[in-house]
Amino acid sequence: IAVDVVMLPVMETKRIWLIDASTYIFRAYFSTARPGGPPIMRTSSGLPTNALRVFIQMMRRLLRRHNPDYVAVVFDRPEPSFRKTMFPEYKSNRNEPPEDLVPQFPFFRPIAEALGLACVDHVGFEADDIIATLSHQARHSDWEAVIVSSDKDLYQLLYEGIHMLDEPKQRWIESEDIMKRFGVGPDQVVEVQGLMGDSVDNIPGVPGVGPKRAAHLIQTYGSLEGVYEHLSEIKGKLRENLENHQDDAYQSRTLASLRLDVPISTDLDTYRVTDFHLD
Repeated sequence: IAVDVVMLPVMETKRIWLIDASTYIFRAYFSTARPGGPPIMRTSSGLPTNALRVFIQMMRRLLRRHNPDYVAVVFDRPEPSFRKTMFPEYKSNRNEPPEDLVPQFPFFRPIAEALGLACVDHVGFEADDIIATLSHQARHSDWEAVIVSSDKDLYQLLYEGIHMLDEPKQRWIESEDIMKRFGVGPDQVVEVQGLMGDSVDNIPGVPGVGPKRAAHLIQTYGSLEGVYEHLSEIKGKLRENLENHQDDAYQSRTLASLRLDVPISTDLDTYRVTDFHLD
């Protein structure tokens, strides 16, 4: 769905790069842990280092290729987020992380910091919420933001001046791509998700409403509120499901919506890269 572009044009406005650490960590791990791949590298004490080694390579490549002035590497916390408190089944279908990745987790943040990069997390929130908060601040500060991730949950942020880069694949994902994929713009992505849910995150949505039907309803009525205001126009089993699962639809939209108010530093100048230690 993305345009094959390597570099953004040089702009007079400041630009902050928001790196989704989880995307990098798991991609780094699975690039080396695939069947038939090289054996897992370990230290003399037995600590696996395969994901750490590739994570360093990926971060160095990003820094060399794009030479960013402002970077925030955004991490998830191990504690449950507010979504888990709201809906205990949230992400309950997720598998535990691989056994030989877990002991590597404590070292990713120090590696990023050693590269001169600011690292951010916050108890009770997910990395996506922090990325949303900083993207929102960038828009209102006349900055640009580049989200470095492939996570579809971040598509709702891609307004003008906010870009998304799947860096290992060297693909830019823009708002036009979201329209092609979902039939709606970034401002309506969560409306569609409220109806269709998200099996990856165990968000229920409305039974019987898949991506195409959800997109059609939102295209027609504009929002969940619009759908329920015009419920009399909808017939058959679809109407019955919408009636019986109205609370699920609204809760699913809330679960899918990224927060813009995570209590972190929104002074974007504090995320200036201090130094490149690439050797």
